Amino acid sequence: MSVLPSGPEPVWLPGNVEVQVSGETFHAAAIREADRHRPPGVTDVAVLVLEPNNPHDHSAIAVFVNGFLAGHLSREIAGAVQPSLIAFAAANCGRTVACPARIIWHEIDNQPVAQVVLRLDPAPLGLTPDDFRPVPEIDRVIQQHLQRLDITAPVMTGCDTAARSLLRSGKTKTEAKTKLRELLRDQDDGVPTPVDGYTVADAVAYWLTYGLRGRDEATVSNYTTLTKTHILPTLGRRKLRELSAEDVDQWLTTEAYSRHPVEVQPNNG
Repeated sequence: MSVLPSGPEPVWLPGNVEVQVSGETFHAAAIREADRHRPPGVTDVAVLVLEPNNPHDHSAIAVFVNGFLAGHLSREIAGAVQPSLIAFAAANCGRTVACPARIIWHEIDNQPVAQVVLRLDPAPLGLTPDDFRPVPEIDRVIQQHLQRLDITAPVMTGCDTAARSLLRSGKTKTEAKTKLRELLRDQDDGVPTPVDGYTVADAVAYWLTYGLRGRDEATVSNYTTLTKTHILPTLGRRKLRELSAEDVDQWLTTEAYSRHPVEVQPNNG
């Protein structure tokens, strides 16, 4: 497991902006060590470390808690705030940023799972709270699924082999499952959602509030109506972490073909 590299003492920037750390599941052992090394009654300390040589993302920002690597800021947040952290370090003799952290343990499938949340003041970095509240993959996933509801189903004839193959679930089912996996992956990669009790309706409400910023009023109204009409009645009460690929696949198929019934023509050949 990785430990905090040596360097100048970081600048302490405690605040009220909560920042969800990403990838805790890959650093469970280190987080347990961080938890164990915290003296009783003492706040966990997180240090942000730039990783310009990270092979996966040159904008990566590692998060060390009590000296142990607990995860990273999400890709969306890191890309937005990295320039400010570089400028801050340059103006402060190479010192990076430290802030309070909180390690929260949840039980999922009878296994302990850690959630790490930072409490940071972004103002000294020249940033705002919104810079730490990204709308990740959920924006694209919901938009693409809504758009697919308007795709007219194929007319089935005895000669249209491609259309019959499509209806038999090939591309539709694969894409639905892929998008769901991406959505659930983003929950582990920094979506600011609690593990327990967070429903599809909560995710949709978050997306409508933050994911449509900058869109015109007609677009916002259209997506609001579509989500309330087609997503929330069926999936709204489902817990996001319990939602399966089959649930999304069934919803997508039911909605698409209820709006555009398939016309099956007899095979006269």
